[in-house]
Amino acid sequence: MKKCIKLLNMFFKQSTEELLIYRSTAVITLIFSFMFFAVEIIFGFIVYSYSSELAGLNFNQYMNLIFTATLITNIYQFFFTVGHENLSDYIVEGELDYILIRPVNSYFYYAFNRQDIPSLINILVTTLALIYNNRLNTDINFSVIVFYIICILLSVWTLFLVNQIVVCVAFWKEKVNKLLGMPEYFYDASSRPLGVYPGFIRFILSYIIPFGIITNDSSLILTERFPLVHLIYIILWNIIITIISVIIWKKGLKHYASAN
Repeated sequence: MKKCIKLLNMFFKQSTEELLIYRSTAVITLIFSFMFFAVEIIFGFIVYSYSSELAGLNFNQYMNLIFTATLITNIYQFFFTVGHENLSDYIVEGELDYILIRPVNSYFYYAFNRQDIPSLINILVTTLALIYNNRLNTDINFSVIVFYIICILLSVWTLFLVNQIVVCVAFWKEKVNKLLGMPEYFYDASSRPLGVYPGFIRFILSYIIPFGIITNDSSLILTERFPLVHLIYIILWNIIITIISVIIWKKGLKHYASAN
């Protein structure tokens, strides 16, 4: 445990140093993320100025959905996105060797080896927006908050797993840039009320790639009861896909070693 904490601390320090080197890029990225976040909020105000409901969600529920989906994205970006971006390059360029010889679990090493520091600001802003949006909600208590946090963490791991499997395609294919964007497209579609989609699309976004459950259902925890069957499904899905992801990683490493 001490070793893991020390390693994570080292990763955080390295990420902070990189932020200071490329601070102009970080500031620009942060500004654009705020702009997109503001557009989402403005869009909600525009839509609900013409209607009191959208696919069964009132304005408060819609905003909770947007804020929850954004929070999940920002936490994923903080922990995993830089590592995933680097990993695909390391695989293609043959730079995994320097790490594979170290006495660490390579799967988790590459999962956590960099943090996107500016995302911490996004996480804070989104959390404050969530708190403000639910400031009048008297049904929120400590147990609801704990349950919401658990679901958010499960959701972040779900997003990580899908991206991890897609990144691992680089073990077998060199040109995977277009494929790397596919999880983002599915996630963006799932950050809208699922009721606006036809049944077969809702099924795909809920049970095949369950981004719809982690965004829509997680946001409803703050105003309604989370369907227990969906929670069980997400837990089982994460367990199964984690095992599959590790197997793919190990097979990819064997292919990578034989290629070198």
